Amino acid sequence: MSNNKEIVPVISKKDQSPLSKLQKQFNYRTKRIKNLKKKIDLFKERIDTYTVRFHKEIMPIEDQMVEEKVAFLKILDESYTDSFFKKKEKKIISQIIEQEAFELIQQLGMDELIALHDKHAEVDYATSIQNDKESGEVFAKTFIEEMFGVKVDDVGDLDNPEAFFILQEEVMKQMEEREQAYRAQRKQRKKTTTQQKKEDEREQKMKEEAQNLSKTSRTIYTSLVKELHPDAEQDETEKARKTEIMKKVTEAYKNNDFFELLRLQIEYKQGETNIENLQNDQLVYYNQILMEQVRDLQQEEYMLMYPPPPLNQIFQSIDMTKTYLKDQFMVGVLRANNELKMYKNTNKYVSDKKKLRKYLKDFVQQPTPEEDFFGFDGFFEV
Repeated sequence: MSNNKEIVPVISKKDQSPLSKLQKQFNYRTKRIKNLKKKIDLFKERIDTYTVRFHKEIMPIEDQMVEEKVAFLKILDESYTDSFFKKKEKKIISQIIEQEAFELIQQLGMDELIALHDKHAEVDYATSIQNDKESGEVFAKTFIEEMFGVKVDDVGDLDNPEAFFILQEEVMKQMEEREQAYRAQRKQRKKTTTQQKKEDEREQKMKEEAQNLSKTSRTIYTSLVKELHPDAEQDETEKARKTEIMKKVTEAYKNNDFFELLRLQIEYKQGETNIENLQNDQLVYYNQILMEQVRDLQQEEYMLMYPPPPLNQIFQSIDMTKTYLKDQFMVGVLRANNELKMYKNTNKYVSDKKKLRKYLKDFVQQPTPEEDFFGFDGFFEV
């Protein structure tokens, strides 16, 4: 966008005449779009800033946590062969190693732990993954066949992109057929002449509105192109300036950014006069397009408000004061350091045979997986 972000398409009063309802709607929606764009830009800036900080300040701490988890597993593996521990205790050791190694392999891709996992697991890692995959495929197959009536076996291996595409096409075909059947069923219902006439008029009106909405944006875009296209410019400096302008115009039109087209019209074509002289029927379409853009921006604002991983570990919402976000991030750093310290203390603790025996006893007394099992992390709840 242009540096002149303060430019907002608004309709000013003519003489002392009050603004009409449509004109007020136009002004409200353009101002709303301006504020939404500003907020979205702020959210994006904050997400970018704290993502960089997370990778710089917290990620190294998390890497050290992983190292401590691996060290923990190695301590347990060495203890497994120690005659000091009873058979029942060794079984618990194997159980912990199997669970924690599996999570590290699956979540972090630490394939170097597969051998350690398989050493202590009744079912090796590759077989476990294959079993999970087959269970997922059976569920997906049953769901698709029951929901859409499509025979999954007829399209081949779903790991094959071409087969998956065929399945997708079949599902879409079934959905479309159901929709058409539903519409046909509705049409078969007896309607009075008046009801049918109203329905036909409504459908015709919707078609006309869709065409007019598309035409409205295209008209502004075309007028800007005609006046600002660089090919007709002889002066090289002016040609370069218009080239940059046309990039903005084209991007706005491509992104259905009607607000930006209006703003560019004002900035480069003195378009205030055009806006002031809009007739009511034109304002109806302008307001409808602007309302749709408001909804799109509201959805984008909502999606950005709740940050993606890994920032969701730190912030519940990015829509807070600058000071609050700064403090929350520092709390995140402090929490990560405390967790790392606990991992180190745990490794130091279980390095002693007697204390490891107590750890194993406490581990057994923790909630079962069905209740509330936290694995290695759960030790700190004990």
